[in-house]
Amino acid sequence: MRSVLSAAKDGIEAYAVCGYFSVRNPDHELRVKRLIQETTGKPVVCGHEISLQLDAVKRATTTLLNAHLIPVIHQLIESVKRVFQNQNIVAPLMIVRGDGSLMGESVIRDRPIETVLSGPAASVIGAKYLLEQSGRFKMP
Repeated sequence: MRSVLSAAKDGIEAYAVCGYFSVRNPDHELRVKRLIQETTGKPVVCGHEISLQLDAVKRATTTLLNAHLIPVIHQLIESVKRVFQNQNIVAPLMIVRGDGSLMGESVIRDRPIETVLSGPAASVIGAKYLLEQSGRFKMP
């Protein structure tokens, strides 16, 4: 297993590990995760970390999509941090989740899938804020 991981590590940016009943016992996923991290040093996400649903196909699909998004979100975070530094901005980096709440950088690095639908959520929250500022809308 280590030799296969070592041979392929240059072409892979992130890994997804998903076992059939990992929500009941994640030990096997965690062992594989450790092995991949020790061998490649690359990000690894486990299915039980993404969803506690028993539907193995949906959990595996979501875990795989999350792994595909990891390199993209890492590039975005690094780009934003460079802009912060260039503009002398000292502030925590927060990213909107799909439900409209905020996540810190450490969470988003491993779970970028949670940003899905963040654009529409942020748009609604922004519109609410602007309406409140204009005096046209008050939350009950």
